[in-house]
Amino acid sequence: CDFIFERNTSDESTFSHFQGIQIDGKDVDSSNYTAESGSVVIRIKPVFLETLTVGEHTLTAIFDDGNRVDAKFTILKGAVTPSKKSSPPTGDENNIGLWIGILAVAVIAAIAAVFLKRRNKDESKDKQ
Repeated sequence: CDFIFERNTSDESTFSHFQGIQIDGKDVDSSNYTAESGSVVIRIKPVFLETLTVGEHTLTAIFDDGNRVDAKFTILKGAVTPSKKSSPPTGDENNIGLWIGILAVAVIAAIAAVFLKRRNKDESKDKQ
C-alpha cells in the first residue's frame, strides 16, 4: 500500500520535514513502513496491514513544520496480501493427478499396440 505526499511549493524539501505517520490517530512504528524521498513515498508493510480491521482508515503524514496530511484508504474483507499468497488466482492451475493418469493410459495403450502387432505377426506366420 503506497502513499505519495507532495507539496505545491518547495517539493524538493518535503522529505526533510517528514517525521512519521499515524493510522486512525495512533502512531505507527517506523518498522511497519518505509519512507523514501521523491516528495515522500510511504509504503506500509503487508504484515502491518493484516492487523487492521476491515473498513476505512485514515493515514496521517506528520511533518516538523506543523503540517499534517490525511489520506483515506480501505481494508477489504477477504483481501489477499502478498504474505499469504504470492500471486493472484488465474485459474491456470495444473492437476498433477490428471497428468499422471493421462500418462498411464498412454503407456498402457503403447504396450497394448506393441503386443497386438507382435501377436498379429505371429498369427500371419503360422498361417503360411
